[in-house]
Amino acid sequence: METPETCPNCGTEVPDGSLSCPACGSDHNTGWNTESTRYDGLDLPDTGFDYNKYIQSDEMIKERTSPKSAVNSFIDWVRSIFF
Repeated sequence: METPETCPNCGTEVPDGSLSCPACGSDHNTGWNTESTRYDGLDLPDTGFDYNKYIQSDEMIKERTSPKSAVNSFIDWVRSIFF
């Protein structure tokens, strides 16, 4: 596969002989990805997701204030120190 003069993903000029785009990292292996909205492997929330509404929800408040969460946080903290 030949290196394009400009990156089809971000439009940056690609130097001759480059194996990848210096700006976005598209390369021969990714097929010079032209899908600029592609999020390989990320589990992003839907565009309609309202974070502020979520953190005010009853479920989130219970999770943040439950004693079990505090105990689990402490255990995780201890594990991070020793392991």
